[in-house]
Amino acid sequence: MARKPAAAPVRVAEPPPPAPEPVAANSDLVDVSPVAGSGIDRNKIPANVPQPLGPQDFEHSKAPDLLQSLTRSLPFTSLENQSGNPFQQDFNYRGFVASPVPGTPQGIAVYQNGVRINEAYGDVVNWAFLPEVAINKLTLQPNNPVFGLNAIGGALSIDMKNGFNYHGTQFDALSGMYGRLTGTVQSGVQTDNLSIYAAADATNDRGWRDHSSSSYLRRMYTDLGAKGEQTEFHLMFTGADNMLGATAATPLQLLNQRWSSVYTWPQTTHQQLAFGQA
Repeated sequence: MARKPAAAPVRVAEPPPPAPEPVAANSDLVDVSPVAGSGIDRNKIPANVPQPLGPQDFEHSKAPDLLQSLTRSLPFTSLENQSGNPFQQDFNYRGFVASPVPGTPQGIAVYQNGVRINEAYGDVVNWAFLPEVAINKLTLQPNNPVFGLNAIGGALSIDMKNGFNYHGTQFDALSGMYGRLTGTVQSGVQTDNLSIYAAADATNDRGWRDHSSSSYLRRMYTDLGAKGEQTEFHLMFTGADNMLGATAATPLQLLNQRWSSVYTWPQTTHQQLAFGQA
């Protein structure tokens, strides 16, 4: 009796398991408190938080200063100039203001590396003290009580550069009308677990009216950093020496004779800053 060969087992190929969803390499982390390391994904925040701004956004805006960069990049923002100086403007976000002018109702808290920089007198914000070239990330938060009682309209959280996130040396020079000259330089170096970063900028603006030298700005920022397995320490310093000028109202009779005429001068404000953080 012939024996039939056994049939070979039939195996059905199973489909491979689905690949995990790719994770975005550059996730938008938003600081939900002034404390460093509190960032979470922007998409997980139950609020309309604008995308954080970085150096590439400031460069893309082609704005001459920080405040104009913000209004060109952030929604629902605008500027008002009640002081007569382009470096002392009011920043408005949905009707709430962060202003350098005493007496203005302040509704926005501003933090630099987790430290509130609203002045004790009137909660004013001296925008001219912030070197734009040294800003690594800027986040505009809607009203968040974690940022303090005076953040009813929102908070600006500014993270500065350091030697761990910036490497190399860069120098820029710009010029414009009415004697506007600006120069910036920055450099960052990392050696193993140590880093150093330094930045400085200078701006001169002659102004377009008689005796109306608008301003000169001299600002610097340095950061010394050390990193361990689970800890990180930074020693930071911000310095500034600014002369800000403004021209008051001029009678129409003088303006009809010569549009660049002024009535009273000089009206200048000398501001100096020495601000250390650790």
